[in-house]
Amino acid sequence: MRQAISLLKKVDQLDGKPRSEAETARDLFLNQAQHLSLNKDVRAMFDVSHEKDSVRQRYGRHVLGSSCLLARRLVQGGVRTVFVRDKGWDHHRNILNSLTYGFPPKLQAMDQAVSALHEDLDRKGMLENTLVMVASEFGRTPRVNSSGGRDHWARASSVLLFGAGIRPGTVIGKTDSKGEAPIEDPVSPADLFNTVLAALDANLGRTLHTASGRPIPVIEGSMKLIPELLRG
Repeated sequence: MRQAISLLKKVDQLDGKPRSEAETARDLFLNQAQHLSLNKDVRAMFDVSHEKDSVRQRYGRHVLGSSCLLARRLVQGGVRTVFVRDKGWDHHRNILNSLTYGFPPKLQAMDQAVSALHEDLDRKGMLENTLVMVASEFGRTPRVNSSGGRDHWARASSVLLFGAGIRPGTVIGKTDSKGEAPIEDPVSPADLFNTVLAALDANLGRTLHTASGRPIPVIEGSMKLIPELLRG
């Protein structure tokens, strides 16, 4: 790793030109990657084998379980934002077998890993300061198609939130009887984003800037809060 970074720096110096904005941004990213790769304390956070066997069993010895356990370790180590991706939910055909087949089946793995994360954060006193969101890109068609699967559906979907700033046991919104469209308290992705930031006590009035200096407000005027979801 050190040799590769050293070689890259030598190659970058061959043109003799000042670093551009894009190159400077890439250098920063590479420095962060080097820190993650070589720092022993950071490497230790990624090693879930340090956990008790009972904890690993509770999360599940599968990719999603290990990923959620790693997420808890990273947050415990001071990481501010963690993204866990669980691929393989795009079931346009044979959805029944797709969700109930495997070791473990996808639905079982999701239930095990997410519930274990909730319990573990609570047990360690981290739940009050950690917000967890379980979401997908979009919903799925309420009706099964001719191939026994479900297609993309942007009109309605569900999101699970728990932890910091979130009122537990709260259900927001309601769809029609067929699950096709919201008929009560609709929530847009922008509203959800606004509410998540508010739950984390973020500075909603802050303005960020791109590398070229263009201002980007964190929250735009059209974004609404979902007050029922927030603790008082």
